[in-house]
Amino acid sequence: MPNYEAAVRVLTQDALGNQRWNGLTRECESMPTSAYHEMRDGAAAIVQRLAGAVNWPRLLFEAASRHLRL
Repeated sequence: MPNYEAAVRVLTQDALGNQRWNGLTRECESMPTSAYHEMRDGAAAIVQRLAGAVNWPRLLFEAASRHLRL
């Protein structure tokens, strides 16, 4: 399974904005840490559903065809 971590980070930051973290306790200071983790889990589910909904063979075929035309 591909790693969607970067997409999850971007989606979470877009939804929540920047968060402050305490490096010593590894806790989120700007919101409850559990709520932050729930949001990241939700973002991961969204990214996985979107990636699964794409018809990858057709997308790659269309991209290659367009590339050859240019």
